[in-house]
Amino acid sequence: MFERLFVITALTTGLAGPAAIAEQYVVQINGPFAGSSDGLRSTLRIDEIDAFTYEGKDYVVVGAPTEGYLAAYFLAASHAPRTLATLGADWEGAGLENLTLNQRMLFLTPVDCEFCAP
Repeated sequence: MFERLFVITALTTGLAGPAAIAEQYVVQINGPFAGSSDGLRSTLRIDEIDAFTYEGKDYVVVGAPTEGYLAAYFLAASHAPRTLATLGADWEGAGLENLTLNQRMLFLTPVDCEFCAP
C-alpha cells in the first residue's frame, strides 16, 4: 500500500517536465547494450539514456523524435528489439529518479511494435 502511495505521489508532484523533450522509449533488446557511435546517434537524433537488466531481460531507454527514427537506430545498431514501451515521463527526471527499477517499470505503456522481432 505504501509503495503504491509513493508512486502516485511521485507521479503527481514531480513528473511535469519540459514540453519539448523527445519521446522516451524503453525497448527490450536481444542482449546487453554497449551503446552506439556518436555519428549514428547524431544522425538519427537519438539520446541513449540508460541500459539495464530487469528480470533477466536486457533493456535500453532512448529518446527519439518518432518510432521511425527508433526503428532505423536499432537496425543500424544491430540489435533486435523484442518489445517497445513509451514512458510518459523523463526516466531521469525528478519524478522517477528516486524510484526503484520495479517502481519505474510501472510507468511503461506497451505499444505495438512493427519492427520488433517476435
